[in-house]
Amino acid sequence: LHRVDRRQRQMCIRDRTRLSDRVYTFAHDSDRGIVVVTEDGLVVTDSFNDAYAQSLLAALAAEGIEAPVHTLILSHHHLDHVGGAARLKPKVVVAHAQVTRYWSDAPEVGAVRPTVNIAGDQSLEVGGIRFELLDVAGAHAPTLYAVHVPQEGILYAPDTLVPNVFLFGFTPDVPVDGFLAAVDKLSSTRFETFVASHLGYGSRADFDATVAMLQDVHTTARDIFADADLRDGNVHYEPDRATDGFAQFYDALHERYGDWHGFDANILPTFIRLYTSELLGDVHPTPEPGPIP
Repeated sequence: LHRVDRRQRQMCIRDRTRLSDRVYTFAHDSDRGIVVVTEDGLVVTDSFNDAYAQSLLAALAAEGIEAPVHTLILSHHHLDHVGGAARLKPKVVVAHAQVTRYWSDAPEVGAVRPTVNIAGDQSLEVGGIRFELLDVAGAHAPTLYAVHVPQEGILYAPDTLVPNVFLFGFTPDVPVDGFLAAVDKLSSTRFETFVASHLGYGSRADFDATVAMLQDVHTTARDIFADADLRDGNVHYEPDRATDGFAQFYDALHERYGDWHGFDANILPTFIRLYTSELLGDVHPTPEPGPIP
């Protein structure tokens, strides 16, 4: 967190903000989720860890919200998103049908086994509020879901992008085309406020600007790879060619995004990720997206 700028720091250290009549976003350290108040109780997205869960309960009490957690939606199986669930004592736990397969050899983090197992796009209703669970497995993990609350104009999309942060995905081993297809799917969803699972949140305009950056970065990289003939697989024998390619990539994007948070920290990993994907032909068939409300 020492490298997070002041605006991001203000948004991610024990922050609770009311986003709409029924929806709050809560952050502890760099982790952030949403809480939806329904007639049947609370719906919480991700529990992250015990410190987050404990702080969340304290923040709800300070807000005068005493309803129990009815439903916990686990966005995916990664341990940094599922810890602390036991402390929330949810009545229902919703997650991809394969999440527990990844926990078989995992350390104890306070995760709770799902009571509702899902696959593909799903719709869920709790206490009069509809939740659209959007399958975006290509973006970060094979069990990944985004959560759309159409009545409130909220989209929670974990580990895909952070508004106004220069970051091309969160996981280097996910195919680039799958990541971009998932981003396109989220872009076709109607919402006014976007909440990332780490750091900040923003408006639809913030989301669109970040998506435009991702598309620009991908196009810039592919143009440079073609112009510098970096696709022949022999560039590791001629390191100057790769170095020159990165210099072009850096200069072109620094002019446009050099003042974005995280640019210098992430520009080299982004180049390596995109180049490796291009070199290996890391392209997977993209399934047709499900219906978007």
